[in-house]
Amino acid sequence: MVVGGQGKMLVTSVGSNPVSFKEAQLDSRISKPHTYAEIFSLCFALLIVIVLSLRFLSQKHDYHDDSGSSQIKDEVTVQGVLKIFERILFSSRGNISILASFLAVAMIGIQHGMPFVISISLAYWNEKKVTTEDVEPQNLSACGTMGLVTVIFVDISGGLIEASGSSEDAVDSMRQHLRTMRDAVMTFKMAGVDIKLVSGDDDGLPALTAIASELGVYTADSTDHEAVEGQEIRNLSDGELKRRANQIKVMANFHPKDKISMVQCLKKKGHVVACYEGSKARDEMVLQVADVGISDKNSTEMTKKSSDIIISSYRSFKSLIPIWKYGRWAYYNIQKFIQLQLTVMVSSLVITSVATMALGESPIALIQLIWVNLITSILGGLMLITEPESRELDTLLKAAGNRNEPVVTNSMRVYILTQILYQSSVLLVFLFKGQSIPGINRRVRKAIIFNSFALCQVFNYGNAMDLEKNWSNGGVKQKGFLLVAVGTALGVQVLVAEIWVRLNLLQWGFCFLITALSWGLGLAIKVLSPFMPN
Repeated sequence: MVVGGQGKMLVTSVGSNPVSFKEAQLDSRISKPHTYAEIFSLCFALLIVIVLSLRFLSQKHDYHDDSGSSQIKDEVTVQGVLKIFERILFSSRGNISILASFLAVAMIGIQHGMPFVISISLAYWNEKKVTTEDVEPQNLSACGTMGLVTVIFVDISGGLIEASGSSEDAVDSMRQHLRTMRDAVMTFKMAGVDIKLVSGDDDGLPALTAIASELGVYTADSTDHEAVEGQEIRNLSDGELKRRANQIKVMANFHPKDKISMVQCLKKKGHVVACYEGSKARDEMVLQVADVGISDKNSTEMTKKSSDIIISSYRSFKSLIPIWKYGRWAYYNIQKFIQLQLTVMVSSLVITSVATMALGESPIALIQLIWVNLITSILGGLMLITEPESRELDTLLKAAGNRNEPVVTNSMRVYILTQILYQSSVLLVFLFKGQSIPGINRRVRKAIIFNSFALCQVFNYGNAMDLEKNWSNGGVKQKGFLLVAVGTALGVQVLVAEIWVRLNLLQWGFCFLITALSWGLGLAIKVLSPFMPN
């Protein structure tokens, strides 16, 4: 046995079922809408370039600035370079509009800010709410992924109950521990999380079923509960194992390969699986296969390195409940944040792309898009670290569903789509027809579009955070804080807009009318969302 030093290893072969680095289930779900958004935005960018190139080649428009001179013929001086950057950031016309539009699409489409803000929020939950003396998350996604778990394997190899020969105090302590663990098991079961008891010892199935019955994991006379030994699992075909996997609650004399087979089978059935394994080195492979690997401080170093969460001992099993609760809350907030980001991304993409292809210019400059994205990212970040009331947390105590369910639900799709259609149609119609309104010149028209678009996103944040609800007890302070954040964002937006172009009260009223209709539409979708199919 090698216990220290350095060396090299030559791998000549691997087994038939090698285990590779696993991607956290939470990361996998979040990456999908992000990837789709990138593809969508890049396709739009390519379409813009093609359309503008065709317009340029056909010479239907002369791409000159207001002075009539070519935009890219300045001498290479410091002043000339500054003018080019000024045109890119603040202007959206002429040949420069091709570059500006493409940069805007890339900036909004490839949302590096979205995963960054989510990572910061997960670090907050891990540090402030999950990490205790009994629990140590080993990666950022541990808490969030735990919130998606639908099945938990508990390995009691080595003995959960070793009362023989012990003192009366030790026996009483063990019974108290069993009652605590039973309460934790019942909490998980009521929330729809299935608990399965497994052992690799040779104590036999009757002894294990007795413990499982005491913990509330197994009911002998239930047709939905099965207790099996490892040899029986090895003799089952893949189809038979998949059919019985949900009913199997107790597993005795299980080898690591048997555990891996069960975990893989349940994952194929759509479950998100957590495994709390013992202290043996051979448990490492099981922890790697599981979506969430859990070990304790008495485990080997290799087992700990393969774990996502480390708890102090079996006695700390109940500490997994707050991890699961806050994981559910974190995932719920991430869904709302993604809804907010996708709305602003796609709506801005449609508005700038259609306007650029139709008119050769965008009504919203690149720096303005960056500003709106900054507002939504800051507000979204506050939303992600908002702590739930106990009442709100209890409403989330239900299983997360199938592992293949997308992070964007049907109700979220409807909300995003209606907001995109409303914002894009109203603002584009105003862009194309707004010049017929007395007192509305080109500069004012673009300012109204920018203000209305930015204000719509701020009010969308209010909808996402349910600011109209839970103004009672502990919710007053929290909701008040969020309301102050929204008010501050509105005030800063008005100030920035006035610096850009001064609008009169009637024009500001028109901006807020567009925003109010967007907010009301969002509220209507929220009211109808419980009646929408999952």
